[in-house]
Amino acid sequence: MSWDREKKNSLMRENRLHGTALNWRARLDSTREATIQPETPRFDTLSKRGARRVIQRALVLVGRNRAVRQNLRAVELNSLWMIEDLDLDWTVLIERGRPEFHRGRVGHPQVILRWRMGEDFFHHIESGAPREGSYVFEGEASWRRVIDTVFNAFAKALRTVLVDPVGDDGERLL
Repeated sequence: MSWDREKKNSLMRENRLHGTALNWRARLDSTREATIQPETPRFDTLSKRGARRVIQRALVLVGRNRAVRQNLRAVELNSLWMIEDLDLDWTVLIERGRPEFHRGRVGHPQVILRWRMGEDFFHHIESGAPREGSYVFEGEASWRRVIDTVFNAFAKALRTVLVDPVGDDGERLL
């Protein structure tokens, strides 16, 4: 917050001294983008903690997606998502259309999504299609449509979060 105030004051002084009629807000935004905009992190360079944080953030964004909630409003599902080589697992509960993220196992899952390696999981996120033999769907086939809806929204949200990994409070996730 103080950085913005200091930068604003220096830009306003600069405008008065040099007589330029530039909008200080536009200059501040362009300065912030130039100094803060990081390179998009590669999936394979994420730590376990970093991966968990961006996954959780993406699922929060999926829960806010009105189209997803309307498609799943009558659904109640407990699904377990696992990345075996990273020993990373989380539960996605869908209650009346609202996805909820929980670390680890919660209850008895009706569906289990399992990726053998983190690289396979992130390839599935990037391309939208799993590699042959790297992804296992365990559960009733009738849940596939629900999981596909949630996963597609999740993949889109995760790609967005990785471009700008910032939480609601403005704190960087990575």
